[in-house]
Amino acid sequence: MLLLQLVYEVQYFCNCLIQLLRDRLIVHYARHFHYGRGCKIDFLDCNKHLIPFFQKFGYLDYRGWVVHREYGTVRPLCCPADQISRFEQLRSPLGAIARDYYSDDQFGGAALVGRLMQEAER
Repeated sequence: MLLLQLVYEVQYFCNCLIQLLRDRLIVHYARHFHYGRGCKIDFLDCNKHLIPFFQKFGYLDYRGWVVHREYGTVRPLCCPADQISRFEQLRSPLGAIARDYYSDDQFGGAALVGRLMQEAER
């Protein structure tokens, strides 16, 4: 019984460590490659199991499911870099980085997301 509890605790620790490293990798990427190079919006095609991971950072679903030639069924997500108040509301680590580079809604990211979502409904 004690061994089983130890195994569960080790698994929990490893899962927490993996999540922490993934989060740090995304933050590092955002600071050095996204914001540091003037990127205003980031688009990605996301597999189903990764959607919650990217949504906690502030990525938005704007199209629904699409079929990608190479990756199969994916969900396009976008993340406008100037949605600082939204990042802060989500407690996204991207909020602090975005604040260093942009002001809130500097490029009209909220309006862009609205237009993308309206287009997807057609």
